[in-house]
Amino acid sequence: MNKRSLTTQLAIWLIILSNCGTEKPSDNFSSGFSPDLVDEVELQPFSKHVQRLMRKLDYLGSPLPAEAVSDLNEILADESDTEAIIKIQNILDQFCLASVMINPESRVKTK
Repeated sequence: MNKRSLTTQLAIWLIILSNCGTEKPSDNFSSGFSPDLVDEVELQPFSKHVQRLMRKLDYLGSPLPAEAVSDLNEILADESDTEAIIKIQNILDQFCLASVMINPESRVKTK
């Protein structure tokens, strides 16, 4: 997955999370929903997007639960973690209601 797709996915997380309460993680996983994991991205820009997402959700009055924020901050602090991207996605995916992929031809696929 390229950087554009990742940015789009983070934007979708922001839109979805800002329009609903985040007190309870999504029940989508119990129904078989599982967003695709992105592993072909650099940690530094990805972590900046995640930090921006956390700030925006807090600003909008719908912050992530304290446990998720704590886990994310711990992962983001360790820049040498090779599995950080997957760990971050696993934390954020529990709050994700939909996954949107935009390919280079601008075709949109939702899951």
